[in-house]
Formats: sequence, C-alpha cells, structure tokens
Amino acid sequence: ATWPVFQWLKARLGGRDRAAAGLATALLVLLVLLPVAAIVGDLSQDIPVAVQGARTLLAHPLPSPPEAWLKAPLIGPPLAHLWDAIGHGHARLGQVVGSSLAPLSQWALGAVEGVAGGLFDLLISLACLYFLYLGGPASIGLLRRVLTRIGASRGEELLRVAHGTIQGVVFGVL
Repeated sequence: ATWPVFQWLKARLGGRDRAAAGLATALLVLLVLLPVAAIVGDLSQDIPVAVQGARTLLAHPLPSPPEAWLKAPLIGPPLAHLWDAIGHGHARLGQVVGSSLAPLSQWALGAVEGVAGGLFDLLISLACLYFLYLGGPASIGLLRRVLTRIGASRGEELLRVAHGTIQGVVFGVL
C-alpha cells in the first residue's frame, strides 16, 4: 500500500533508492509509530490518575441537586426524587465499583503494556520495510524468473494470483 509513495519519492529524488526508502520509512514512523507511542505514553500515566479520581468521586456523597431543578414545574419533584435515589445508592455503588477499580486498572495497564510491546514489533517491521523498498524490484524479477522456469506459462498467472491475494488480505485487514 505504500509502494506508490516510495515510487513517487524516488522519482522526486532523482531515482535515489536509498534516500526514497529512508524518507518513506521515516514518514511511516512519523505517521504511525510516533502517534501510537505518544498515546501509549499518555495512557500509562492517565490510567492511575483516572482510578484515583474515580475513588475520590465515589468516596464523597453526592451534593444537593441544583435549586433550579427543584423549582422546575412538573419535572422538579421527580428529578429531586431521582437525585435522592441515586444519592442513596451512591454509597453502595462506591463499594462495588471501588473494589473493582484495582483489577480494572491492572487490566488497562496490561493492555497498554501489550500495545507498547507491539510498538517494538512495528519498529522492526518498519526497519524491514526499508530493505524491502530497496530490494523490491530485484526480488520481483527473481521471483518472476523462478516461477516462469518452474511453472512455464502458469508462472506469471500464479504471481498475479498471489499478488491479488496478498493485496486483498492487506486491504481487508487494514
């Protein structure tokens, strides 16, 4: 999916493969890897803060409903009753949710850690992509020659089928 970008960069850089491959790879790092890394970093810091905020919120009783709600015609008394019911259930909610916050926090931090591990895999994949950009045309030529030699007239057809299948999988997944 990024091959046309590489080809475009290569044309703009006067046919310099290494410069185009480096620039295309750097663009992918900037557009994919760095934003995800920033989000992971922020999430790892924000999860404990959110858990502490939830504990603080659940530890205090609900304030009184706004006066304007109580004075509202027709809906004021039902709103006040609903607010009181929520306030009475607030203490029980604090107990139930409060006991679930620690495992939920650990699960969320584990998920963030898993994504962080995936970032390393993505970085390795992008490094490999640099070399695929450089050796792509030669590899395709070699593959064509081998398939033509093995499969004769069907070799080129098999290559087209493989190309379509791989492209369909990539676009289907992304």
